[in-house]
Amino acid sequence: LGGPFKALAISLDVTLEARPDLADVQRKLVGKPAPDFALAPLSGPAVGKLADVRGHVAIVDFWATWCGPCAMAMPHLVALGHKYKELRIIGISDEDTADITKYAADHGIDYTIARDVDDVVTGHYLVTGLPTLVIIDKAGTVRALHVGAGDFDAIEAEVQQLLK
Repeated sequence: LGGPFKALAISLDVTLEARPDLADVQRKLVGKPAPDFALAPLSGPAVGKLADVRGHVAIVDFWATWCGPCAMAMPHLVALGHKYKELRIIGISDEDTADITKYAADHGIDYTIARDVDDVVTGHYLVTGLPTLVIIDKAGTVRALHVGAGDFDAIEAEVQQLLK
């Protein structure tokens, strides 16, 4: 680099950790209180706080616009939300606001969509893959965690059981 710019060398020490496996993530979350969060909703019902859904069964969906399995899961989540009026669904993405809202509008996503700007909530939920679906009971306890497009018959059965 010439002129007013000078080359700058930075030395970093980086320690890589193994990516946690699904069984490890489940052990850390399932059966424990769901990590609380407060995010501004971008579309759908104005529910951006986990506290807003206490007393209801909830699914928290970590997703991205570029994620094929997420696109496969979303119509199932919309259908579950329509079938079970007492179910609350919150979709969380870390992408650009305009991209998230356009995707939700273009794909008929009518449940709450919120943005996790710095992946803080994503980190608290130990998300290792997309989509990650976290099922939370009426008391706020994580009851199930699914990574990938999932078996929606099993997910619906879990929701039905928790709604009783």
